[in-house]
This record gives sequence, structure tokens and C-alpha cells, in this order.
Amino acid sequence: MAKGKWKVPAKYYKAYKEAFLHYRDLFGLKQYRVDFIQEDIGSNYAQIRISESQKLCEVVLNSHIEEDLLERDRGPVSHARHECIHLLLNRLSWLGQCRYVCDGDLEEEEEALTVILTRVTECM
Repeated sequence: MAKGKWKVPAKYYKAYKEAFLHYRDLFGLKQYRVDFIQEDIGSNYAQIRISESQKLCEVVLNSHIEEDLLERDRGPVSHARHECIHLLLNRLSWLGQCRYVCDGDLEEEEEALTVILTRVTECM
């Protein structure tokens, strides 16, 4: 392990996984299979790898965080929420990258996002 890195404890990782699943359920994204991974991903706190066609996502939390980033660390819940928002927006990005999109696909996805965000913001 390189000097100047903080090993992420199991408690932090567990809180991250629980928070991600909470937001996945809140956003209604249960169609995705979720695999959690903890590995060294450089200077990122976390990341998500998504296969839209397989409805699979790998949710990654860095195993070590650089000490100079610890001051700005907003905690596992914040990172989980951030990655889950990427999952929420992924289908819209995926549709935009497709060579062919059927009439109404983008509008349908925009409406789905609007419904989700309307429901979520009612709780605020």
C-alpha cells in the first residue's frame, strides 16, 4: 500500500452498501442486479460500472482513500447516493448513445425520471 492512504474500514463499506441499496429502492431501480466491490480505484472515492443491456451494475468503493481527500470526505451515504444517481441517469445516457432510438424513447425516459424525482422530493 502506498504511503499516505487510509484503509477504508469494514463498517464504512457496510454503510456504503446499505445506503446504496436504500437509494436504489427509493429510486425504483430494482431491475438492476447489484454487485458490490471494494478495490483500489486510484484517487476516486467510488464509481459505478453499468451494463444497461444486462441490467447489471458493479458498485465500487475504493479500498484506500488518499489522506489529503479525507478532509473532504462526506461519508459513505453521500458516496452511495452519488453513485445511485449515476444509475438513475444511466438509461437516458445509454439511449443518447444508441445508434437508433425509437420515437418517444427519450421522452418516455424523461417522464420516468420526472415521476421518480417527484416522488422522492415529496419526502423533503
